[in-house]
Amino acid sequence: MKYKAIIFDLGYTLFDIPGLAAKKDVTKNLLGDEKFMIAVRSFLRWHNEDMSVGDKMKELAEEASFSVYEIEAARAWMVDREFVLFDDVLLTLNWLRDQGYIIGLISNTPPTIDWENFGIAQFFAAVTWSYEVGVSKPDKNIFETELRKLGLQPEECLMIGDSQEKDVDGAKAMGMDGLLIDRSGKDGNGIGSLLKLNEYLDELV
Repeated sequence: MKYKAIIFDLGYTLFDIPGLAAKKDVTKNLLGDEKFMIAVRSFLRWHNEDMSVGDKMKELAEEASFSVYEIEAARAWMVDREFVLFDDVLLTLNWLRDQGYIIGLISNTPPTIDWENFGIAQFFAAVTWSYEVGVSKPDKNIFETELRKLGLQPEECLMIGDSQEKDVDGAKAMGMDGLLIDRSGKDGNGIGSLLKLNEYLDELV
């Protein structure tokens, strides 16, 4: 095997967030353009902050003068999200484990993810969250943290994610290999399904 470990991104790589675009439009209409952008910037900062939901909503109320009504609208978009595993995830994780690969995860996410409820935590030898490290992909520090947890060198790992910039290019800057998963098929790069991962890995042998 060329790699000892396969490291995954989480959102839109292992799970989908159905209805998020529609919820975003509703929230934008409720808040207006200016306050919606404040909420967006706050949400992106939250990826690198180990802050509770209550404290984040309090921050919006105090720093941006969000009303109770506006706080609830922002919370509905920022927190109340449905996460659904893609159909190819369990098959792929089981196959990788059976083949002897170490499996890792690096995700840009706020501390609202209920990781244990996805039913896949047992597959992962190491998990690194952006809010834990204080930086997001493609920052090298988040990749270095995962490699340190796994006890592996960059060249021993393959990073798989849906973002060319954050996942693939970020991994390559660290000395890892990167593979894009393009489930939409729009880019025509990488693989369109995790079920193609075995073929990709076989070609490298």
